[in-house]
Amino acid sequence: MRKSFLVGLVMLLAIGLVAAWIPSAMAVDNGYTKVQTEFTVDPTQPGILLERGATIHHLANGVTEVYGADKSLKLKARESDASFISTPNGPWKANRLYHLPNGSTIIKEDNITQIFDGSICILTIVDDTQKEAPTLPSVSGWIEDSNYWNVANLDSFKAYWTVPSNPPHSSGSNIDFYFTGIEPNVGGSIIQPVLQWNQSQNHKWTMQPWAVWPGGSATGPMMEVLVGDLIQGMMYYSSGKWNVVMFSPWGTVSLQTNIIGTQNLATFATLEGKNIEHDADVPGDCDFHNMSFKYNGNNVPIQWQPWIAPGFPLSGLRVDIYGSSRVVLNTAN
Repeated sequence: MRKSFLVGLVMLLAIGLVAAWIPSAMAVDNGYTKVQTEFTVDPTQPGILLERGATIHHLANGVTEVYGADKSLKLKARESDASFISTPNGPWKANRLYHLPNGSTIIKEDNITQIFDGSICILTIVDDTQKEAPTLPSVSGWIEDSNYWNVANLDSFKAYWTVPSNPPHSSGSNIDFYFTGIEPNVGGSIIQPVLQWNQSQNHKWTMQPWAVWPGGSATGPMMEVLVGDLIQGMMYYSSGKWNVVMFSPWGTVSLQTNIIGTQNLATFATLEGKNIEHDADVPGDCDFHNMSFKYNGNNVPIQWQPWIAPGFPLSGLRVDIYGSSRVVLNTAN
């Protein structure tokens, strides 16, 4: 009886280990996993949980392979089968999105990206494709912003904004993002402290730091916030990396990365949306204020320019600029 019990226990453990790699967010077809949600190395965040030390390899033939810390193959997936996920940089395939623990550091060198928790590498991403962000034929994208494309040098961009009113259509599939951002003035990569509505289809406001580069996108933890909360988004460069940090009355979330430098940059304060059909799909106005821009401790002049996207079925859009330190993005709500 004792031997049979032990054999059964071992079998249950083995089944459990396999099941940990085939969560409900995936389906298997001919040995290929259909990735329908993000990968995560943070067990507190939603997604396909990977063990610490895993490696994700995006092959040139469109297949993604995931290896465990012991270098054994855990799953393989076709990118063409993966679901699209909304991000503040447009829609991305789920197999290209990674949820990270709070305070993680993203180090990118050529086609290899490593994620560190302190000094420990918890995830390695090898990309043989280096793809740009995919797009979908829908009424989605950046709706309005203030932008400045001629920032010679910058190592700090800080801003405050208040969580606005919910979209009147607060139970639909519409997703909205308010964020500040920095990217090279030739595009390609961006860092963003993001306030987001309904990002997880939960019809709530959350805040989350993002880093996006050609072929990949990573986030820090998602933290719920409430209408009327004052939040701060900070991006500052220290010891060779940008820190993307968000503060709210409920706590702090952050990540670090080297995907951009400190020269020849562009800055933004932006409203973005997905599945936008009418005015009720966007939230209330957002007032980005007390914005500051510095390099080596000195103020950097920012000459904001307004921009409103054509083609959205929206009224009431307006970008009000009050010098470099304040921008109000207006909607009909």
